[in-house]
Amino acid sequence: MLSNEDPNGERASQHIAACTLVNSFLPLGMLSAGMISPVFLAPFYYYQAQYIQAVREFKEQGASVQSAKKLKKKAYMPFIVLLAGFMLSTAHSRHKKRKETQEL
Repeated sequence: MLSNEDPNGERASQHIAACTLVNSFLPLGMLSAGMISPVFLAPFYYYQAQYIQAVREFKEQGASVQSAKKLKKKAYMPFIVLLAGFMLSTAHSRHKKRKETQEL
């Protein structure tokens, strides 16, 4: 994350902020496509808000080692919630389809 070319993390924090913005809208697209249940949006956005705070602290602290570690820790939960939501929503929709075909 840190390099000699970007010792204060300015470019890194801008890149992370842009990716975070895109990642914040990704679940809405998944929701509109029926890939995820709306139940998983609340926990996703809760953890995404914590991650956005960690990105802000990373930028304010000049890409310190401690803020980079905190940023790395906070990055996992939004992804895990989204992955679990996708898997469970897909499994539920497949179960419903299978049940409908068996009833016919």
